Amino acid sequence: MRILTALAKPGLVLSQPLYSQGGILFGKGTRLTRRYLRVIHEENIRILEVEDDPTIESWERAPDVDTFVRQLDARFEHFDKHRQMTLIKGAVREVYLDFLFDLEAPS
Repeated sequence: MRILTALAKPGLVLSQPLYSQGGILFGKGTRLTRRYLRVIHEENIRILEVEDDPTIESWERAPDVDTFVRQLDARFEHFDKHRQMTLIKGAVREVYLDFLFDLEAPS
């Protein structure tokens, strides 16, 4: 699952290696500590892929762009004929897509 680095807690386990300037910073299976999280933050890594953890709430997860667009479309599918709801959907989409694309941008 993808989470924001700012919300990561010690004890989570990386499900994918983390790279910094072309080299591996931490390998898959690394259990995160406060020290490791500080290094990750200093490297300006904004998204982490971690193993499923029951302590991570749904709001803490960061969807990929395609998943976000599908979920947003599904939430608003019954409001296609409502102008205000269409405007709200467009605003949410624009702001959140900018946020997600910014997260995906290389540091």
